[in-house]
Amino acid sequence: MKHNIAIIGLGVIYRQHIQALQHVSNIFQLTAICDINDTQLAEGHKLAETQLQTDNIAAYTDIRQCLQSRKADIMFIATPPHTHYQLAQQALSAGYNTIIEKPAVLHTPQLQQLYNIAEEHNVTLHIAFHAAYAADLLWYNTHRQETEQNYNLGKLRQITCQFYDPYVNNGILDKGRETLGGSYIDSTVNELSVVDTITPLDTYTVSQRHETQNNDGITISSQLQLHSTTDKPNVSLITDWTKGINKKTTTLTYDNGATILLDHSRQTVTLHDNTTVHLLYDNHDAPRLPTQYANLLTDYHQQLNSHQDNRRQAIAVHRLLLENKHQK
Repeated sequence: MKHNIAIIGLGVIYRQHIQALQHVSNIFQLTAICDINDTQLAEGHKLAETQLQTDNIAAYTDIRQCLQSRKADIMFIATPPHTHYQLAQQALSAGYNTIIEKPAVLHTPQLQQLYNIAEEHNVTLHIAFHAAYAADLLWYNTHRQETEQNYNLGKLRQITCQFYDPYVNNGILDKGRETLGGSYIDSTVNELSVVDTITPLDTYTVSQRHETQNNDGITISSQLQLHSTTDKPNVSLITDWTKGINKKTTTLTYDNGATILLDHSRQTVTLHDNTTVHLLYDNHDAPRLPTQYANLLTDYHQQLNSHQDNRRQAIAVHRLLLENKHQK
């Protein structure tokens, strides 16, 4: 079954959404877009129709008009995080299956409220954890057991994520990045979703959190330590916008001292065993973010047709992300 989708919010990630939709045109068709900024809407409309080779995309500056038009059956909310809750309420209450960019909410109780609205209107709510669909991560999860056995790795003991974005230069945050909510809200949620696909986060608690903020009070680097009540690997999550590089990695440390490096930026998997490095997987020629979103949308399509969602993951990730933070 092919679905019609509307994108609400044509910000910095919009171009990646369009490229991803090109790869999944057999299952999704973009039929509407919405943004309160007239210039951004016009530019986004031209880009979508050119890239997707269509002239049937409706454009709106008001989400209420978009919802009333019934041009789509799915609303993809990709606005700044602080707007997600209100817009999702409107979309779900209007009877739309809704997918929201991460994080879905900034206050934990709001997530359950959205699920309650979805159930009331017999629609689904899905959270777009795009980092969890990195090609290298998917490969590792598929080949994990055989890799651990072939190299006698033993038990996984430590997971360390390091996500860097070049958004702060000479202490100044790049224009437009302030809407992301800071490095903790924007990047740590990605790390949590990656870890959850490796080992479910349900039994984890926060053992330590540290954030560094700029003069405007925006978090520009952070560290989060997680510990499980069961015999699961310890987790360290590091984000930093000040290093001037765009690099995302997850390092997995095993009993025998060997490590597996998931390089999400290069989309490679390498095994470091004593003095030897084994390249296990290489997808570096493919564009990173469009690949992640195409994988996400393919999986979302399957879940949507089965009237399923990623609720367990969403609750686990948001609980740890927002624990003792921004609570009201």
